[in-house]
Amino acid sequence: VTILPDTVPPLANFTADATITCNGIVNFTDLSANYPSSWYWDFGDGNNDTIQNPTNTYLADGIYTVTLIATNQYGSDTLIISNYINVNVSGGGPIPPGCTPASLNYCCGFGITNVTFNSINSTTPDGVAGYEDMACSQGTIVTEGETHAISVDVSGASPGAQNVRVWIDYNNDGNFNNLTELVFSEDNTLNAAGNITIASAVVLNSPLRMRVSSDYNFEPAPLPCVDLERGQAEDYSITILPNTLAPIAYFSVDDTVTCSGTVQFTDESINVPTFWYWDFGDGNTSNLQNPSNTYATDGIYTVLLYVANANGGDTLIDSNLITVNLNGGPVAASCTPSTLGYCCGYGIYNVTFVGINNSTGSGVEDYMDFSCFQQTYLTEGQSYAISISTGSSNPQDTRVWIDYNNDGVFNDATERVLTSDDKFNPTGFINIPLTAVNDTALRMRVSSDYSGSTPTPCQDLWYGQAEDYAVYIGIPPTVNFSSSDSMFCEGSCISFNDLSTDSATGWSWSFPGGTPSNSTEQFPSNICYNNPGTYSVSLTASNNYGSHSVTASALLTVLTCPVPVADFTASSTSFCQGDCISYTDISTNSPDTWAWSFPGATPDTSSLQNPSNICYPDSGSYTVTLMAGNPNGIDTITKTSFINVNQCLPIAAFSVNDSTICETGCVLFTDLSTNNPTFWSWSFSGANTPTSPAQNPTGICYNAPGTYDVTLVTTNASGSDSVTLSSFVNVLVCPPPVSNFAPSDSEICEGDCINFSDMSVDATTWTWTFDGGTPSSSIDQHPTNICYNSVPGTYNVKLVTSNAAGNDSITQTVKIDDMMAVMTIADTLFRGIPTVFSEASTPSAVTWTWYFGDGNFANLPAPIYTYSFNGVYTITLVVTNSNGCKDSISKAIIVVEYFAIDDANSELEFNLFPNPTSGIFTLNLGAGLSGVYELCVKNVLGQSVHSRSVRMLGTHVERIDISHLPPAIYTLTLRGAQGQITRKIIKH
Repeated sequence: VTILPDTVPPLANFTADATITCNGIVNFTDLSANYPSSWYWDFGDGNNDTIQNPTNTYLADGIYTVTLIATNQYGSDTLIISNYINVNVSGGGPIPPGCTPASLNYCCGFGITNVTFNSINSTTPDGVAGYEDMACSQGTIVTEGETHAISVDVSGASPGAQNVRVWIDYNNDGNFNNLTELVFSEDNTLNAAGNITIASAVVLNSPLRMRVSSDYNFEPAPLPCVDLERGQAEDYSITILPNTLAPIAYFSVDDTVTCSGTVQFTDESINVPTFWYWDFGDGNTSNLQNPSNTYATDGIYTVLLYVANANGGDTLIDSNLITVNLNGGPVAASCTPSTLGYCCGYGIYNVTFVGINNSTGSGVEDYMDFSCFQQTYLTEGQSYAISISTGSSNPQDTRVWIDYNNDGVFNDATERVLTSDDKFNPTGFINIPLTAVNDTALRMRVSSDYSGSTPTPCQDLWYGQAEDYAVYIGIPPTVNFSSSDSMFCEGSCISFNDLSTDSATGWSWSFPGGTPSNSTEQFPSNICYNNPGTYSVSLTASNNYGSHSVTASALLTVLTCPVPVADFTASSTSFCQGDCISYTDISTNSPDTWAWSFPGATPDTSSLQNPSNICYPDSGSYTVTLMAGNPNGIDTITKTSFINVNQCLPIAAFSVNDSTICETGCVLFTDLSTNNPTFWSWSFSGANTPTSPAQNPTGICYNAPGTYDVTLVTTNASGSDSVTLSSFVNVLVCPPPVSNFAPSDSEICEGDCINFSDMSVDATTWTWTFDGGTPSSSIDQHPTNICYNSVPGTYNVKLVTSNAAGNDSITQTVKIDDMMAVMTIADTLFRGIPTVFSEASTPSAVTWTWYFGDGNFANLPAPIYTYSFNGVYTITLVVTNSNGCKDSISKAIIVVEYFAIDDANSELEFNLFPNPTSGIFTLNLGAGLSGVYELCVKNVLGQSVHSRSVRMLGTHVERIDISHLPPAIYTLTLRGAQGQITRKIIKH
């Protein structure tokens, strides 16, 4: 073998251990091909070197371009990498971290093998390296408000999935806040991927630390400063630049369908807006970045968001975004099971049940309530398939319950509808009973946890989760219908009436042979059939629970019907000009439309079946035409010269409202002429208005007595006629009236009403005035129901009468009487003592009735009455005078024990003072008394209210306290061997 020398020039290539450096030291490694023998490096800072793998120390901040020239005996090659080294020796990169999580028990390939974020693309060993700080060597520059993709590869050689977290130290304090600085999380993954939106209001233009952490998914989720069991943490650098662009509006909501009415809005606008204006479509607005709005009314609402910053603004309108169905969900659940410690992919990923197909995250989401917007409809008595995806990590125990009685409580014995143990992704069938609450949202709970956990409806779950949905249970409609007609002529149109039960919400009609041939209306009308035959009708009625169909075979019979035969008559065919007539349709074969033509008449057309009031103003011979139609056709008849209108002379006639009047009286005349006169000429001999052209003249007055003729001449186009009534008007010499009247009663009680009768002579008008009366005047001849509510006294009634000859008046009086009851009786009476009851009513009464308040009464002016019992009584006296006027008066009295009588042989004597007393008084007993005495205080009802025994020997003073008793009159009785004595006490 002969080995020949390589005669190819080198191909320059190299790499650096860091492209971002905080200490300025960078190690360069030659990767050139074809065996260079010499090297020339230019590091861009004025330094150069000729060794193969040099180290350069940069002393000043900046971005440097690096050049390598590689040479061998056959030639040279140059590689220039522009802006290759980023040196930040003054800033030193991010500030040192407050903590550096260690990898405690690395195993099995767990940890991070690649992080890609914007310009960072860092491939590293897995967790075997432990915590790695690459904040100076691996960094990127982003802008606030921007969104960038991130991927964290943790697949490596690990046997299981991992949980991944990413934080950015936005406030540059060296610590990571797990709430406000957590920017990305994903669990149970081998390659986490997603987006990070850079926050605003953060430290700008300075390197910030970004921490990426992962650990085995059976371990707790990573925290920024907690050591990791098997995984690792890596730090990178991120510099955030200010955003100088106008914002672009965008937002999200927690739910687009709400039963509570409350919706949370989250601003996701980019380019760092500083101002927000929300319009929620219900009249409510907000300037918060992430507001919550509560809708008070059902409906569909459009939401507007306007965002702005110093660089401009943007508007987003999301039409019909929010659907509000208040109380549209089930009743609140009595319990909501929580996830105690999610782990390892446990939980629910999808529920598919009839109309529900809901994909969610795993148990990491904890309890989820989808019952407002994930709902389905079920028919009672039916069976439905259900499938539940629980992931592929672990078998689980899964349960499903439906709150059939809608009490908010799941009965595990009667309402569990699916049981699946130790299975992946269970499936089954749910049988719907006939006894569930109908047409109401019922809560359905799906619960899944580790194998062997056997979940119950309210039991908290260790690793898995519970989700709630809603179902409606009911029955489909039962179809029934009717038609407006079942047998009719071809060309006719009919309507249909839905009679279905059980709340149909949709209708699908089929009308073979009809036009239109189908309909979705509940009550379709104007369905027309143009061809004879028998036809079926079908109706399918549906609601949320299903549908039902019925076909009524040969329901309709369409007949071949004849065309009408037009004919008519008239109320008269020969009459005078100006007269009006009517027409009657006598067409056969049931026409339903008519078109008349009356040339020369007014009106000259009509669409009525039997038109009337058709008038002919001119004489002549006239033709009449009628077109009669039905759905089968039209027939026309014309009757030529059917109507003859004649020129008829008027026939004069008239009447008068009164043909006998007094001198100066006036009358009115009424024309009664026939044959339609158009002109009138009246002559009134002896009247102040001798002539008139009016048809019905009024105000024709005669001043002198006598008899007078009246003549009327009437004229129309055919000529004239006249009539004269001789001595028609008789004008008399009438005397002035003589006024007189009589009241139905001239002496009445206050509030009474009376009538007045006119007794005047020769009166034609009457004017009444009633002083103190209601009404106070009248023009009736005989006024009635004139009422007097005034104070007692005498009132004038005046009547003024008149006629053509003059007037007269008369005044009479009406007396209004009064009665005032007065009784004389003491305020306090004594039981068993007769009492005289006196009255002093005015004027003198003629009847008396005393009511004593105990059920007894007397009809005497001054009865004597004795009360048998103590108490309070109301006495009423009712009196009536000779005119029948009545009054009453009442008074309350007290009946008490009579205490003014002592024992006749009593040797007792005492004084008491003060009396009246405010409550405490002194009893001074006389000398010579000895022994035991009883003191007793009673009220006016005779009830004992204070008592005690007193032992005396000679003169004795006793102090008595009744301050606890109410103000009233009391009696004090002293009783002993010498007798008893009683005195009255007044307590004020």
